[in-house]
Amino acid sequence: MSVTKNSLGVISIPSQSNNDLGFFLIFLGLALSFPVRGLLDRVYPDAGWVDVASPAGIALVVVGFILIRYTRKRFWLDGKSIRVQDGWIKRGLRYHWEGEPMIRLRSQEEERGPNVLEFWLVNLVDGKRQYVLDRRLGHHIESRSLAEALAKSINCPVLEKAETGEILIPREELDLPFRDRVRKQPELLGGEAPKPDPCPFEYDEDENSQRYTWRLASPAMLNEFFTLVLFVFLLAVVPIFPRHNPGQESVERFQLSFLDFARLNHQFLYFYVSGAIVLTTAFFLFGYGKELRATRKSLDARDRLWGVPIWSASIPADQLEEIWVRQSTRGAHLQLISDACIITGRTSNSQAAAWLASRLRRFYAS
Repeated sequence: MSVTKNSLGVISIPSQSNNDLGFFLIFLGLALSFPVRGLLDRVYPDAGWVDVASPAGIALVVVGFILIRYTRKRFWLDGKSIRVQDGWIKRGLRYHWEGEPMIRLRSQEEERGPNVLEFWLVNLVDGKRQYVLDRRLGHHIESRSLAEALAKSINCPVLEKAETGEILIPREELDLPFRDRVRKQPELLGGEAPKPDPCPFEYDEDENSQRYTWRLASPAMLNEFFTLVLFVFLLAVVPIFPRHNPGQESVERFQLSFLDFARLNHQFLYFYVSGAIVLTTAFFLFGYGKELRATRKSLDARDRLWGVPIWSASIPADQLEEIWVRQSTRGAHLQLISDACIITGRTSNSQAAAWLASRLRRFYAS
């Protein structure tokens, strides 16, 4: 498991704080072992110390690999304080609290150029003060496991991001399955969401099971696909290449498009590449489907591509802890959460995701 706690009570989690240094040492070691070693051998052919370059380079590569693979962030609990040491190089930090502390788990989205990145933060909350204990890109399971491990060690609740805001989970309920937690906190069940019209799900159910299937192609994703097709088409017909007039030294810019260039020179590489991209995108978009099957014993998810299973995951019913809908700039995502696994399914809109989450909550709460 990525989050561990040893016999001394030290909690640790993988860290990327030394990755840059590790990659630099690997690059330096490889350069020292091969090109630099060859250059030194030519400049100083009789020097015995040149032979040390290759072993030194190998040692640097090993050290770099260790920094990348085995760097961990560690947490020590000491009375009303927690000490955090990230890797072996950075100076450790100590955070104190005075009142009744709690651990807060939340997500934060940041725009990096055309991409939207989701970071998960684990904070120590002391009244109006908050201290960031850990911040990592993605890795929801690791962040959630760390938040629970810290809360258990401090003996405090977890304030966790949920569908309708944040919920406070007491220390004694951190390991309870969803159905037991709902019995203690009926408000977690939420209101019954109306069925969307039109409904993107195909479903069948009986007393002991429910099965839902839906396609990945949502209206938002179809808009993105047709935008891609339009962009490829415009790029093919808009003049972007210069024209060289025979017998003249002047060059007229922006005269030929990819289509004109292909007709004149019989070079169709652009159309081969763009056609392959569009066809591949359409193949996955229109052929990708998701299936979710809920039974009294487990919750099983499976992804299919034109009917062929390509991925599957399962959460035992007594380990399912949360069912919620997460809104992001990329759409609505249904999340089914346990300590060992998080199943995420993107849906066409928030109403559809809320309806499915509502039905699953009532199925497992009954």
